[in-house]
Amino acid sequence: MPIGELAQRVGISTRTLRHYDASGLLPPSRTDHAGQRFYDDEAVAVLLRIVALRDLGLGLEAIREMLSRPTPNVDALTEHADLLWEQISRLSRQLASVTTTLQSLRSKESIMTERTFDGFDPEVFAQEVTECWGADAHRRSIGAWNSMSAEEKETERALSQSLVDAFASADEQGLPPEDPQVQAICARHVAWLARYTDPTPTYIRNLVPMYADDPRFDATYRGHGAYVRDALLAYVESGAMGPG
Repeated sequence: MPIGELAQRVGISTRTLRHYDASGLLPPSRTDHAGQRFYDDEAVAVLLRIVALRDLGLGLEAIREMLSRPTPNVDALTEHADLLWEQISRLSRQLASVTTTLQSLRSKESIMTERTFDGFDPEVFAQEVTECWGADAHRRSIGAWNSMSAEEKETERALSQSLVDAFASADEQGLPPEDPQVQAICARHVAWLARYTDPTPTYIRNLVPMYADDPRFDATYRGHGAYVRDALLAYVESGAMGPG
């Protein structure tokens, strides 16, 4: 399939495909004498994996690392299909929650009901967790959250918000990521992650690019995602977490 037809069918630009070629992420299957790029079935399958991973918020370097794993394309795409169905299910729950809220507002009833908040929980990043660290990591984190009482969940939300506020304040003050005050925030952040998973240095290195690359993460950190990424990477590289 020529590059123009492939780009049109997948819904991306030919410029993006040429960038994937230049970066070594997805070279064409062949190029004719005029320089026209062509892609076979295997290349198309790889492209669909790339597009799916980009939609999940992963950066190109993280995608490159994942493509290097010996996972057959059919297995990888099957997993992506399962994750997309999970996302559809989550969005359906959120739509029902918003609809319930609208109905309550229009009828002047209280919106502080369990149904209102159904769908708005840590599973919002289920796809990323499963894709990057496996289904076991996802089950552990969700299990930890679901085991909490309503009061404990509220305390947890307050704790996570305090970390967001601390990073934002440090960035706005102009403190460098390596500053001891910022590194102390990082230590608190890693301790918070430990409540849900095993935050090894490798785990942190894989996680933090999302803080800047994924607009949802960046929005969560009030536009300071790149700063949080740099601070946590500095924390890992300082040796504070030990080897790994």
